Amino acid sequence: MNKLYAFCALVFLTACGSSGIDGIWIDPSDYDAEIEITGDKAKFTDLDLTMMCTVEGPDQDVYTMTCLDVQVNTTMYLRLDGDILKATISNMEFDFVRK
Repeated sequence: MNKLYAFCALVFLTACGSSGIDGIWIDPSDYDAEIEITGDKAKFTDLDLTMMCTVEGPDQDVYTMTCLDVQVNTTMYLRLDGDILKATISNMEFDFVRK
């Protein structure tokens, strides 16, 4: 019975806890690119551009990050592959690692 309670607690905490993509992510090949994710909010920084974003999902292990800015509107699809966060933007894929 204790195993059943532990399993139910794990399912509940997984559903209600923070996502596995929470944290600060950097592109190891481009030190100016950074994604900071906390729950359903994110901040994307690349060079001198900083955008506030919303994060939705996951839908089949893919999160959607939408960034709306006066200059640029961007939608990124994020997928966690082991310790690497794969970000797809306009058919281009970038790898991010935890900072």
